[in-house]
Amino acid sequence: MSTSFLFSIWRGDARDYADVARLSCLCRERVSQIMRLNDLAPDIQMELLYLPPVPSGRYPISETAMRKIANLLSWADQRRE
Repeated sequence: MSTSFLFSIWRGDARDYADVARLSCLCRERVSQIMRLNDLAPDIQMELLYLPPVPSGRYPISETAMRKIANLLSWADQRRE
C-alpha cells in the first residue's frame, strides 16, 4: 500500500501526505504511520511480505509493534528488536 502512496507523489497526483490522505480516504496520521514502515530494514520488510497464512488469521506481531521497530534509526537495532 505504501508503495502506491509513493507512486501517487512521484506521478504528481499528490504533492504530499495530506494529498495522499485525501485521495485514499485516510487521515494524514494514518498515511504517516503506513509510510513509516518504509523505514524498516529491507530484509524485515521481505519477511513481513512473505509471512505464511496463520490458521487463527492473527499474526504473532502487530503493525503497531512494527511501527515501533521502524522508529529505530539503525537497521541493526531493528533486527535485534
